[in-house]
Amino acid sequence: MRVRSQVIRRSVAGFAGVALALGAAAALPANASSSGSSGADAVASSVAAPTLTITGKPTTVKAWQQFVLSGKATGTKAGTKVVVQRWETNKWVTFPASTVTTKSGTYSVRVKSGRIGAQYFRVATAKAASSAVKITVKK
Repeated sequence: MRVRSQVIRRSVAGFAGVALALGAAAALPANASSSGSSGADAVASSVAAPTLTITGKPTTVKAWQQFVLSGKATGTKAGTKVVVQRWETNKWVTFPASTVTTKSGTYSVRVKSGRIGAQYFRVATAKAASSAVKITVKK
C-alpha cells in the first residue's frame, strides 16, 4: 500500500509539472520566439507578481493597546487597499482595520485587539498576502 501511494504521488507530481510547463509556454507573448529572445527572457521581463512584507511593533501588548503593522507592497499601484487579517479557527478572517499604500509602496496601520494570547496577523491586497506576524496580547 505504501509503494502504491508513493507511485500515485509521483505520478500526480509529474502531471502537475507537465501542466505547469504547458501553462508557462502558453503564457509567453506570441512574438517572443520571433523577436530573437528566449522564452525565459520574455517571462523575466514581464511584470512580477505583487508581494507584501510585514512587521509588527511592539510584538507584546496589553489588551486593547495599540500596535502597528507596517511594511511594503511591491508590484502594486499607489493607493492600493491593504486589509488586516487575523488567523481564527483555521482560516484568515478580515480584521476591522485597513489602509492604502503610499507612492513608494509602503503602508502602516494601527491595530488594537482585546483577545488575550498569541495572535497571528497578516495583510492582504486583492492580489497578494503577506506572511504572518505574531502579536502577543496580555491582560
